[in-house]
Amino acid sequence: MAKAIQIERGSSQLPREFVGYVERKIREGQGRPHIVKRLGSMGNVLDVLVDLWLECEPIGEESKKLGVSRMSLWRFLRDIEPFKETITRYLKDVEGFIDRAFRSYPSVTNWERMIRLSGHLSQLKKIRSMERVCRGDLVEGFRCSPDRFDLAKAQEFVAKYVKQHRRLKVMEHIRMAIRHFLASKGIVIPRGFGAQYGLSGEKESYGKYAYIKLSEDKIDEIREILKGDSEALERGYDIVFEIGVTTCSRAFAIGSLPISKIREEKNLTTIRVFEPKIKEGDRHLGKVGMWWTKYVP
Repeated sequence: MAKAIQIERGSSQLPREFVGYVERKIREGQGRPHIVKRLGSMGNVLDVLVDLWLECEPIGEESKKLGVSRMSLWRFLRDIEPFKETITRYLKDVEGFIDRAFRSYPSVTNWERMIRLSGHLSQLKKIRSMERVCRGDLVEGFRCSPDRFDLAKAQEFVAKYVKQHRRLKVMEHIRMAIRHFLASKGIVIPRGFGAQYGLSGEKESYGKYAYIKLSEDKIDEIREILKGDSEALERGYDIVFEIGVTTCSRAFAIGSLPISKIREEKNLTTIRVFEPKIKEGDRHLGKVGMWWTKYVP
């Protein structure tokens, strides 16, 4: 019986009457087992209260999940109603559980405000990634209020994540969300220590054609091939190749480049290239790309 009663979690910071209530119900011997006895531990009891009081889970849905009657769950909540405020405060302040309104927390509100002021609205998607981190959607046994999330909590999350998912590191979009959120709180990862914290800013992918590597010898070889191709010279492919190698512009930008946008002044060639790629958040501004000046030596 002693093994079944796991009452340690928060017992010293929860109302004594509530702890005693849970202990009594777990020890009950005769008759139909009480819902607390079926849950078997203080941790499981608190998890149910998180669902009902913080996550606003309907009693009917929770009763189906637990396999108990709606009335049994209602009576349990009625019994502990006098302790609701104290228990809820404990769950939020001590254990770091969060309610449904993630964006209502001051730290998240400030983060969102900073993103909107920067104009980089595509970064707003990081908020959803951070919400999943804090809610415990990504790692079992890790939940934290965003206001309490700091570098130590980030390291705790990383350690549990790589262990549970059997990965060498946290996925890139999650790492970037954590780094961005910490920076908004003024928490800076020491330069050069990102990898040690498991929060490296290194990209996992550098584009669709990142695998293509051109050495000087290869570039010279392509130039010779183009020189020997009359059709290529007629179509100006040699010029297109030189612009691409020198400016690293996208294919569309080079292909749609008017001759009038190429200027030569004092041994310096400037090219006005139209780059079609835009940020997701700029669509409402009517932006469809931007002209850039490329300097060719």
